[in-house]
Amino acid sequence: MTPEGHSERAGRLNNFGNRLNCLYQSTREMADLEKAIGVAVDCTPKDHPDRAARLYNLGNRLKVRYERTGEEVDLQKGLDCFLRSGQTFHAPPLIRVRATRAASQILLSQGDLERAVALAREALQLLPLVCGRYLSAAISNMLSYKHQGLQPTHVRFLSRSEMSTKPFSNWSSGVDLSSAT
Repeated sequence: MTPEGHSERAGRLNNFGNRLNCLYQSTREMADLEKAIGVAVDCTPKDHPDRAARLYNLGNRLKVRYERTGEEVDLQKGLDCFLRSGQTFHAPPLIRVRATRAASQILLSQGDLERAVALAREALQLLPLVCGRYLSAAISNMLSYKHQGLQPTHVRFLSRSEMSTKPFSNWSSGVDLSSAT
């Protein structure tokens, strides 16, 4: 095991947690998931760009455990991880979008439409940083929303926001968030 204080300890622990999570995916043994959750992100410095991805990974694992056990505390801890990951401003925009999306989905499932919409707007503001620069804005936005999973649960509120709705006119599935703005 890598000693405490070693510069690569956090990365190695993250990789170990990822391997344990893969093992859980194939075995469905809760012990494997518990071990994957037990691998902490706390040894990653708060200003490290990988911290957001590690928080996102932990949030996903906690959400999976919630889905298996129904323990509300796991869902709340997962939500907290996603929120902190999404607010890590020096992190890659794609990680922040994914984390914000995951947090927004939890908030929607809890009926907190106002916070979910606010997070969706944050994610939408990050999308130009994720999109390819050679695509037109409309195509880039459509592909990014669809790729990030934002289309069904987040983009519908755009019909009353500052962005053009033309690219979204035929998207009829999902939660209509337009009444929340």
